[in-house]
Amino acid sequence: MLAKDRSLWRGVDLTNVLIRPLSLVHVQSVLDRGVQAARFARCAFAEGELMFSQKLSLRYLDMSCCDTTAEQLNAILIANNHSLIKLSIENCNINQDTFDLLCKTHTKLQVLNMALCKVSEPTVNFRHPLSPIMKELNLSWILCDDEIQWNIHGAIDFLPENIERLNMSGYRSIHDETLQDVTLRCGQLVELDISDCSFLTSDSLEYIASDLLALRCLSISRCHLMINFEPITRMRSLETINCYGLDLEQALCAIPELVINDSPFSTVARPTVGNRRSTIWTIRLQ
Repeated sequence: MLAKDRSLWRGVDLTNVLIRPLSLVHVQSVLDRGVQAARFARCAFAEGELMFSQKLSLRYLDMSCCDTTAEQLNAILIANNHSLIKLSIENCNINQDTFDLLCKTHTKLQVLNMALCKVSEPTVNFRHPLSPIMKELNLSWILCDDEIQWNIHGAIDFLPENIERLNMSGYRSIHDETLQDVTLRCGQLVELDISDCSFLTSDSLEYIASDLLALRCLSISRCHLMINFEPITRMRSLETINCYGLDLEQALCAIPELVINDSPFSTVARPTVGNRRSTIWTIRLQ
């Protein structure tokens, strides 16, 4: 049948769709047709079990801000065994099974956006290494159901050592020693966002300057305990610094080529940036 021709179903955009109980069957049928890129951003999934007749072949999946249960999300991750390379589950409900699936099943992930995710309980965390080929990871502002901040310290030992872009902003629990663990482990970083980590001091800038020799973009907005910015002047590779809420103009006047406050919002691992509403990670959807 022409309607099920797999060549016609490479990309699907279901943004802002209310997926009712009877519609779940149709969504499953569409994904079964060999879809490789799908956007379910801001969708609301009705309660019900997701079941697929065969393994899916999704490579790019945007589930950002979906109103869905952790079990429904996990069903999609299970059905996409080993195929996903770029995934956004920003502001989704997740549980321990979600973490385990991301680490043990999706070993080809290159980009993962978990910003603002809501975990089921405080003890939920990574228990296995993430994909060794991951290049972008966004772990910013993850919360527990009771609005308690997620324990990001439990994730440090499982960060990919060759990661290039990392966002771990929004954690008051991060101190300089934790940040040093990150810079020592992830020495290939070219972009790091630690904005709103309000207990970090100028010592963290020293660790960054010493360990991240390839860093091109640094975001330290609203890190008010950072008062000595001399280490930044020694970051020869640095091209851009986002420091909203801090007065760095005079401190950085010795580096005229440095771009200051170029982007108020992080783009790390996010599928849609700026006005590119018809694409996810530059992949055009129909």
